[in-house]
Amino acid sequence: MEPGSALRNPADYLIHDHFHLKDLFAEYERLVPGEREKKSAVVREIDEELRLHVRIEEQLLYPSLLSLKSRAVEELVRTARSEHHALLTAARDLLEASEDLQDRMVKDLFKQIELYAGFEEKRLLPWSRALPGVTLREMALEIEEMKGERPH
Repeated sequence: MEPGSALRNPADYLIHDHFHLKDLFAEYERLVPGEREKKSAVVREIDEELRLHVRIEEQLLYPSLLSLKSRAVEELVRTARSEHHALLTAARDLLEASEDLQDRMVKDLFKQIELYAGFEEKRLLPWSRALPGVTLREMALEIEEMKGERPH
């Protein structure tokens, strides 16, 4: 998402990231075994996008949600942080994998991200509606700044 875009709700940005990650996995799947350089480039982009997404959630979303002082939110954030750790570890392992292992590992990471995105969209992000409008607007601006001019 580029600065100044129409999306202003932080949840919209994060859901958009999920779709973008799914698009990157689909792009990887369209590549044939001989396209090693292209596959490596897509894997690097998946890793970068995932790391940025996690950083946004950890630095912006979770502290705001935790300000709601809800035990349910605290448990959801704890679960999300655990999932983040697993996803980032899997993405790092994928970067270092041999070509013959990479295809299977991409499929596994895609499944993990799909499950996590579902959890986030259905259980965690709805809590953002309880945040004050000013918090949501500030968070959206900070997300735009963190994303910079990166095209999606």
